[in-house]
Amino acid sequence: MKNLIMVLFLIPNLIYCNSINEKDLAKDFDYIYKSFKKYNPEIDSLTVKNFTKVVNHYNLNKNRVDLEYLLGQILLESGAKHTYTNRYKGKFGKLVISNTGAIGFSQILGSTGLDCMVRLLKIDDVNEFYKLGTTDFKFAYDETLTKSCKIKLTKKWLSNKDNNIIMWGFIMKYNLSKRKILKALVGYNIGMGGLRKYLRDGNELSEHHYIVGIRRRLNDIK
Repeated sequence: MKNLIMVLFLIPNLIYCNSINEKDLAKDFDYIYKSFKKYNPEIDSLTVKNFTKVVNHYNLNKNRVDLEYLLGQILLESGAKHTYTNRYKGKFGKLVISNTGAIGFSQILGSTGLDCMVRLLKIDDVNEFYKLGTTDFKFAYDETLTKSCKIKLTKKWLSNKDNNIIMWGFIMKYNLSKRKILKALVGYNIGMGGLRKYLRDGNELSEHHYIVGIRRRLNDIK
């Protein structure tokens, strides 16, 4: 833990070369942009470019079927919005937050984000987070802070769109390293414990409300 904390203090002061190939970015940018724009006409190209960069970095585009599901996931979670657009009178510019407190573009809970930082991120992952452009998150490892304080700070951290997208990319990369796309998606929605219980009860993945919702969003943009 001390080594990780040291890395967290040092990395923000380092300058990294962008290892993402611009040709790789261009390969999926148009497809992602058109998909998001059909659902959110006010999506901006910079958001799509950053999203595409994260998708490429975490190899989430290794096949078109998985990538399509992941785009449908974002459409279901937030409608491809981090803040409310002009179409939402009275809410314009406000952060998209669900009734359960899930935040932003990929609708991540503060508790989930903190758990990911503390339990899943290794030193190399921290390096990649900063390389991709996250803001500092050493608060997650500050033993003088209470858990509730850390969750509050994580929520603020997730309110940054780039942080939000990068965290999503890591979580889906992690989930997909252990299971196929439908399980990875349902696990994102109800947690791995919830996924195990859902399957143990004899339910079909394709009938889970999250997968049904994703497929409906994808049908909407066809």
